[in-house]
Amino acid sequence: MLNAPATPTITARRRIADDTVELKMRIDEPFEFLPGQYLELNLPDLPTDPPFRVREFSLVSAPTEPELTIAFRTSSSLYKQALLDPSYEGRLHLRGPHGIFTLNEQAIQPVVLIAGGIGVAPFVSMLRHGLPMAPVTLLRLESSPGRLAYGPEIRALAKANPNLNVIEQYGRLQASRQLAALVPALTPETQVLIAGPLGMTGHTRALVRELGVPPLSIKLEEFTGYPDLD
Repeated sequence: MLNAPATPTITARRRIADDTVELKMRIDEPFEFLPGQYLELNLPDLPTDPPFRVREFSLVSAPTEPELTIAFRTSSSLYKQALLDPSYEGRLHLRGPHGIFTLNEQAIQPVVLIAGGIGVAPFVSMLRHGLPMAPVTLLRLESSPGRLAYGPEIRALAKANPNLNVIEQYGRLQASRQLAALVPALTPETQVLIAGPLGMTGHTRALVRELGVPPLSIKLEEFTGYPDLD
């Protein structure tokens, strides 16, 4: 973990889906992290109250990549507009990594990853890094096809790895029986990781519990500030 804030340099911005942008950064300090962890990015020169100058972002990049990558939905906030502006000259401070939303790489029982919207970000890092020997299912919940970030890359990874099954579902899960039909691998022995907006994660966790998965086998990563499937 960085003991003092690093000063990142933004090297690239690109649109990866409707209202969704990927941002790449370079820092000079060593930055070791595990797939699934997140960082804090502070824009201390923004003309707004201090709490609104800091955001947390799951890392999309794998630990072996030379640059750090994050992805987020765009908005009209001063913070997001500054990140998107190539002419922004304010300071950027980075801290991290943080979090325990990581995958047990020694897992022998099936693993189910459930991503709501931009909650797919930490799972992209995991998929790029490598999967356990156990079968892995990624269920993607999205509001529309145009908002499906990293769709081609994830489909290509699934095609190359018979141990990875990817399911794309549009709209909110309504009931546990719908979830069970989509993901037959979801059993009481399954390790489940759920990432996405606050309302989506709590609702999905309740459905997973209805299918008999014990609480200690479920991890949540909640993205605050986003609508249900954003």
